[in-house]
Amino acid sequence: MKLFKIFLFLSAVRACEEIFIGDESIDYSDSEGYYQQDCVQAGEEFEIQAEIECSFLSGKGTNFGSASWYIVLESNFGYYVMLSRESIIFELITDTGEIIFNVNKGDCVEGEFLDSRFALVKNGENWEQTLSINGELKDRIVSPTEPGHGKITLYSYQHFSSQIKKYGISNQPTKWSLPNCIGFEMLPTNLTASRRDAKRICRLLGGELPYFENQQELDLFENLREGENRVDWLRLKENKRGIKFFVEKKEPEILNWDENEPSGEGRCVTANELNEKWNTRDCKEKRHVTCKMESELYC
Repeated sequence: MKLFKIFLFLSAVRACEEIFIGDESIDYSDSEGYYQQDCVQAGEEFEIQAEIECSFLSGKGTNFGSASWYIVLESNFGYYVMLSRESIIFELITDTGEIIFNVNKGDCVEGEFLDSRFALVKNGENWEQTLSINGELKDRIVSPTEPGHGKITLYSYQHFSSQIKKYGISNQPTKWSLPNCIGFEMLPTNLTASRRDAKRICRLLGGELPYFENQQELDLFENLREGENRVDWLRLKENKRGIKFFVEKKEPEILNWDENEPSGEGRCVTANELNEKWNTRDCKEKRHVTCKMESELYC
């Protein structure tokens, strides 16, 4: 399968602005054009935008040397777009990770342009590299260190200019509000606490006692505890009238009671590791502590 690469290359730079292919200000030489900007340096945030036509190779009479367009990033940093007969392939490779995302035939309207954006953003102590297409986040890499790169140069082949509407670099990148994901953290097996103290411990750690909004969360919890011989407190608790067990005044959809449970022996609930079933307990008993956490670190 033939692939035409669109490379994104970081080398030397001048002023941040959009560049329209075919603009008279761009001086093409030997069918290859390049444009340099000085608005982004190493250690700074930036975003690269390329509007790419939804089109695919015919495979007839074309080769890489006669019909291609590319932007390349130097150093250990590369953002590539490759065209094949069946898909447009977006690929980001840095010294901190890799993103690959395909737009296949049928995923876009042929002849229309895809607004693709790669952004490098500082978020707290981490650097985030994100790939978005038409305003929708497709993937990201999170790293505690900045991906190494040099300055930025954009290149294109004039023969392939019809595939690209515009490209450019911005020092005001898109910053995504990313959803958090669920995870569980086990405290050491030699640490036990009453249900009340276990709840306080989890809240001090930024979490809650475990509860489950779907089967996937329950499976994640049990897989973590497998082989640990633990009896962990859950967030589920009987209401004061002794009728039903609730989490924050709501009856949960996911329950995993042991046989003959709830037995009425206590208002609080534990999960046993041996059979993964739930039992009622006196809330003052000392049991193990696992906390449910919500953070992008679990994504």
